[in-house]
Amino acid sequence: MRVLTTIKDVAARAGVSVATVSAVINDSRPVSDRLRQRVLSAIEELQYRPNNVARALSTRKSYVIGGLVPSIANPFFPQIIKSVEETAFGHSFSVVICNTDGNVDKVYRYQEMLLEHRVAGVFLTLTWDLARPEVIQPFQEAKIPVVGLAGARTVAGIDNIMPDDAWGSRELTAILLRMGHRRIAFIGVQRSETTRLRLQGYRAAHADAGVEVQGGLIRLGSRFDEDEGYALTKRLLAERETFTALVAYNDVMAQGALTALAESGIRVPEDVSVAGYDDTVARFTRPKLTSVAIPKEEMGRLAASILIERINGHSGEPRTILLRPEPVIRDSVGPPRRHV
Repeated sequence: MRVLTTIKDVAARAGVSVATVSAVINDSRPVSDRLRQRVLSAIEELQYRPNNVARALSTRKSYVIGGLVPSIANPFFPQIIKSVEETAFGHSFSVVICNTDGNVDKVYRYQEMLLEHRVAGVFLTLTWDLARPEVIQPFQEAKIPVVGLAGARTVAGIDNIMPDDAWGSRELTAILLRMGHRRIAFIGVQRSETTRLRLQGYRAAHADAGVEVQGGLIRLGSRFDEDEGYALTKRLLAERETFTALVAYNDVMAQGALTALAESGIRVPEDVSVAGYDDTVARFTRPKLTSVAIPKEEMGRLAASILIERINGHSGEPRTILLRPEPVIRDSVGPPRRHV
């Protein structure tokens, strides 16, 4: 059986009082560098882990962070959450994830739960269902810091960490244009701010190259999933639109496009080049998918670090940080050979 190390054990090893160890752990009063180092060395030697329940009772401070995300089924969000959780855990915080499924009732149920439990802070995705005053303001009124990440909507009064989607899409489309493609289809989602930004980049790349955008090659559906990517690609094919490349809103929609093309006897990339966006499942498709790698790990780490700064009393002006995605070229793209 593992014997738990107590704060008294740490104090005895460091040769200081329990009050001094508590002051170092909770940063509740000044401690000399010499004593602080002795306490930290003792903590490391004994592998002491503070009891967060006791700490919360004594400091009236929670050591739990809440996270609101629209879908844990989409691999994009779990990859970001993993980075948030690892960073938070390194600072002795636990993370509770609330999966809203874009359901407003679930959003408010989870909001109520997080407020009742007085979480230390909240991170949420900057998506349509969450980046709204009625979701964020109750936390702010309760003096609970909020950080937004991984979306296209900036929210005034909180820190926002987000990818530069217009830039990433522009770079990806420019690569296809440089390969010689002139009829590039785009599939995305209606009433989606992220789709708007990625379409903006798609259009900008065409303008840079002096190539006219073919409006008939743009198809917008209602969902962000594989089935929708499949259906939109099938629609393009049924309407006999000619294209040599296809850019999808995300990797899972690109997966659906790959299936639709294969069923129609269209080879990738020999007949049509296909690219996704977000680099979540791109390495596992056949062929391996060209995509745009959003710096998900960095985004999650930054969000957690900034949130913990806010929890610990940092009162600087809220920041909006744009991270640049990078296109990753894989087997699913090549120069055009024929129109589909």
